[in-house]
Amino acid sequence: MATKLPIVQFIGDNQKILSKKCEPVTEITPEIEQLIEDMVYTAEVSGGIGLAAPQVGKSLQIIVLSGKVLNEDENWIVAINPELEVVSQEQETIEESCLSFPIAKPIPRYKEVQIVAHIGNLEQRAVIYAKDLGARLLQHECDHLQGVTLASPH
Repeated sequence: MATKLPIVQFIGDNQKILSKKCEPVTEITPEIEQLIEDMVYTAEVSGGIGLAAPQVGKSLQIIVLSGKVLNEDENWIVAINPELEVVSQEQETIEESCLSFPIAKPIPRYKEVQIVAHIGNLEQRAVIYAKDLGARLLQHECDHLQGVTLASPH
């Protein structure tokens, strides 16, 4: 059964986790499986299209991504230890928001990117390609794993 986790806000003492680089996941334990289930539920009920583990207080390289945004699928995609790759150097600057940061801010992002990540488990890696809003989502969530937030200089 999934639980809604508190989302760390970029204010107060809890914000420190948002500005540090996350540790890679080396084993899928029952606790990690529960964390992933809780992250998906938290993103859904919070109206988010993505969520990174540090946003719920865990310094781990895990992100959950809306399938609706990335590939028009209803399911959520779980990416573990993702590595971001730029596909096109073309950029666009638009307002971006975050569940951990209360103010939308214009952020320049690449229009086409992909990640190479373990999808749901550590047995095999897959490539997720995205452009436009999907590319923005991948970059935003991968930034969280590197300790970069909307409050960071871009």
